[in-house]
Amino acid sequence: MIIGVDIDEVVADFSNMVLGELRQRHGVDLQREQWTMWNIEEVEDLLPYRAMIIDTIANAYAKQRMKTLAVIPSAQDTIRELAERHEMKFITARGNFFPEARAHTLHWFEKNRIPFQSIHFEHEKHVAAKELGVELFIEDNAGNALALAAIGVPVLLMDAPWNQNVAHPLITRVQDWHEIKEHIGRMEQQEAEQQDRIF
Repeated sequence: MIIGVDIDEVVADFSNMVLGELRQRHGVDLQREQWTMWNIEEVEDLLPYRAMIIDTIANAYAKQRMKTLAVIPSAQDTIRELAERHEMKFITARGNFFPEARAHTLHWFEKNRIPFQSIHFEHEKHVAAKELGVELFIEDNAGNALALAAIGVPVLLMDAPWNQNVAHPLITRVQDWHEIKEHIGRMEQQEAEQQDRIF
């Protein structure tokens, strides 16, 4: 199976890095639960901090913090295991936000020894997924999940404060990589049973 995987907030812990940098740089102590839209600077309740948030994110890019992000718990081991049986194609919108995205991302994958067949820098993830023949996508962004589902790609949506109001028959909410592994295991079992019936 060809599995598409987002990077930030699916494999790499972007939000806690931003919140930590915001706390350190400006003394603003926001909680992840307050990050109710992916573009945090657009959250209405956080508009008083908008300039500080934008400054913090820009500074994080300048300081190459994308090369030192923590890995989401259990992502490494699960991806390594899945990569033995499936094609893992990572698709990220990072390239739209800072010019060193490719180099920093590759450095991060190599440093953390996360296997991949390919990494694609594409804002319109559903377009890339269709071109690559993706059969399942792991994502956290609500808009991306809905766009993928609209073209028939099932999505495992990593639960987050910014994606709470999403519903679609092809979107399944998951809490962590343990649930992702279990869901894919069930898909593998169903496929094996179908093959047995054919033969």
